Amino acid sequence: MTDFKSPFTLLLAVAFVSLLTEAAMSSEFREVKPIPRAGFAGKVTEPVSRDLIIEAVELIYGQYNEADFRRLLADDFYDGERLADNIQRSVPRDARMRVLAVNDTRTLEQQHKGGQRISLVSAIVIAQLEYTGEDGSLVRLEGEHELHIRLFERVDVS
Repeated sequence: MTDFKSPFTLLLAVAFVSLLTEAAMSSEFREVKPIPRAGFAGKVTEPVSRDLIIEAVELIYGQYNEADFRRLLADDFYDGERLADNIQRSVPRDARMRVLAVNDTRTLEQQHKGGQRISLVSAIVIAQLEYTGEDGSLVRLEGEHELHIRLFERVDVS
């Protein structure tokens, strides 16, 4: 049996055991369970060009306050109809979204089907909502958003 001669040694031993117990307990909460993405299981074979991603971002933000905005959302986009309805109901009719910068683009996943490469990409976008306020002044609201965009590209199957 260990002989603890001073209260400091005992305190140090208790603190060490306490740290080990905490570390052991906390490891149970750090188990990584990946979130499955429907239809995507492929590795990135060729990163999508930044220019193509920026083109898609500008298309999305250009259609932001339009009646056919819903068609740009994926069928499995959660509550897409409600989002489109809320935009139509809550955002002033003259409002426009302007892309100020696309900071980061990344190809997350890809798969090949027939003559198509389907890529899931991420883009960090700084955008500005602009509209005329009730007093006639220009209102600008800036924000940063992360978009996940599914891109479909034709590829040669030679």
